[in-house]
Amino acid sequence: MRLYRIILLCFLSVPGWAQIDKDLSALSKEEHLLLTSIAAYEVVRGDTTGKLLRLWPERESFLALSKKMSAAKLLELTRHEKPIIRCRAFDALIDEYQGDALSLVQEHLQDTASVYKSARSCLDMKGKVGDYFVEVYQWKCLLAKDSLRSNKLDSVLIYQPNKLHARYMAMHRAANAGKYYERIREIVLEGDFREGGLMVLAKFKREQDIDVILNWDIVSTPQKEKSIFCTFYAIAKFPHPAFSPFLQQNIKKAIVAKPTTSCRGLYLAIANYNNRASHDLLLLPFQIADKSMRTEHLQTLASALKENSDPIYNDLRARLKGYK
Repeated sequence: MRLYRIILLCFLSVPGWAQIDKDLSALSKEEHLLLTSIAAYEVVRGDTTGKLLRLWPERESFLALSKKMSAAKLLELTRHEKPIIRCRAFDALIDEYQGDALSLVQEHLQDTASVYKSARSCLDMKGKVGDYFVEVYQWKCLLAKDSLRSNKLDSVLIYQPNKLHARYMAMHRAANAGKYYERIREIVLEGDFREGGLMVLAKFKREQDIDVILNWDIVSTPQKEKSIFCTFYAIAKFPHPAFSPFLQQNIKKAIVAKPTTSCRGLYLAIANYNNRASHDLLLLPFQIADKSMRTEHLQTLASALKENSDPIYNDLRARLKGYK
């Protein structure tokens, strides 16, 4: 059965194999066959049974790469034209590489080619090659308990321009640690990561960012709900008195219609003030006349209060038990 799979994979990959880098003429026939099977990974990803996609190409081809290829060849393959080969080569190389593998990650910060990652299911997760390089390097740092290199990676991701999801996550970690405020603010104001960046910026709780949060706007109409959603969650992380009039205005608008996707963020933002005024504002959904609409709002409120444990809302939680 395994031989059949190898033959099938090679057959499927023949049309695309002509595009493989021509600079790898030093590879043996066995090594070429191995790369062919890895390149075929994306060809067979539509096989939702998982038999070809999960059991053979992903695991066994990786083991073969790490055992049969020299570090020099693997290094060359990290620059291969096929995204999946670049990823697998780096995965196999990282434990053998004599230099700091962070330099290889930096080479791929602009590598936004798509690659499919196994999610241990019949579905594929699509990501960027650069993000995969970061993920592999982070995992190595974690296993080695090397926080210095991990922190250096975050610094590189934040300070060197890139569009990777890994940069966004590095910004989150930096904000939690109170680091790199000026650079993160610059990234947010430049428009990178837009709404998500706003929530990261709010974690610093700087008064100079109040106007940025209040005046955050999206011109495109379909994105306005997403924009207000993130504004509410930014305020939830930074419950400053200056936002109170804005929240009062929005809750009065919210309770006259069915709850939108942003309502949970609105209720959480109000709740995070943990005072009597916020408690009284959260009584308003209980007063909605329409029973069906009231139920939907109170279910949303109950969900929001799960993220806030302040005892000032204990009476509301007791009343909300019937709306779960």
